[in-house]
Amino acid sequence: MNWIFLFLITLVIYTGLVLTQDFLFEHFNIVGGSKPLPAITNTRSYHLYLGVGIIIFGIVHILSHIVRKEKPIFPKNTHNGLKAVFHALAYITFFTKREESGGAGKYKINVQMAYLAFVYIIGLTSITGMLTYFNVIEGYGIPAHIASGGILVIIAIFWLLFTIRKHDQI
Repeated sequence: MNWIFLFLITLVIYTGLVLTQDFLFEHFNIVGGSKPLPAITNTRSYHLYLGVGIIIFGIVHILSHIVRKEKPIFPKNTHNGLKAVFHALAYITFFTKREESGGAGKYKINVQMAYLAFVYIIGLTSITGMLTYFNVIEGYGIPAHIASGGILVIIAIFWLLFTIRKHDQI
C-alpha cells in the first residue's frame, strides 16, 4: 500500500508541477520560450483523479492506524519531535555526524514528525484543491493550492535527503 501511495504522490506532484507551470505562464503573460515540463493532454483531469485517489488511500491509511491498539506512528511529544526535525536538518546538511538517537520503538521521532507533517499537508492540499475545483475560493484557490503543494514537495525532498544521508557511507 505504501508503494501505491508513493506512486500516486509522485504522479500528482508531476501533474501539479505541469499545471503550476501553465498557470504561471498564463497568469504572468510569459510569451515565447519553451516550457521546461512537457504538457500532457487532460492534465487537470489526471491531477484531480490522482488527488481523489490520494484522499481515499489517505483515509484508509489513517483509519487503519486509528483502529490499531498500538499507535507507534503518532508522536507523543511534539517538542521532542521538533528538536528531532532540527537535528535531522543539521544531519542532512552535514552539520552533525550522528543520526538522531531518540525514539525507542518501531519509529524514530523524526519519522513520526514527517508522517504527521505529511498527513496535515496532504489534508490541507486536498481541502484547497476541492475548494478550488468547486470555485468556493475563486481568486485565491490556485495560489493556496500551489503553496500547500509546494510545502508537500519540500517535505518530500527533506525526507529523501535524510534517507540518502542515512545510507551514505562517508
